[in-house]
Amino acid sequence: MSDPMKELQDLHRVFQFQNKTNTVKTVSLAGGDSVQVMPRSILKLQSAKFNQLPSMSEFKFIAPTLDDLRAVGLLTSEAPKSKSQSSSQPSSSAGEED
Repeated sequence: MSDPMKELQDLHRVFQFQNKTNTVKTVSLAGGDSVQVMPRSILKLQSAKFNQLPSMSEFKFIAPTLDDLRAVGLLTSEAPKSKSQSSSQPSSSAGEED
């Protein structure tokens, strides 16, 4: 059986994640290392340095994309919508038509 993380690393030599929060976040790396990511900044790092992916609730995935995660089997459902996306979508009521 193939390793999904290895597949992602083969697909992207550099991973990029954007800190979506207004606070410094720490990302765990392979070998017990870690890196701090400043608020709203983008982390670009060799994919081989990762043994796990950061939290989707705190980071926007730039590379690999959510489609990449689905393709290798690490994501099987739709990612939750952010509060800004869900509040900007009008709710539809049953029986209403345009």
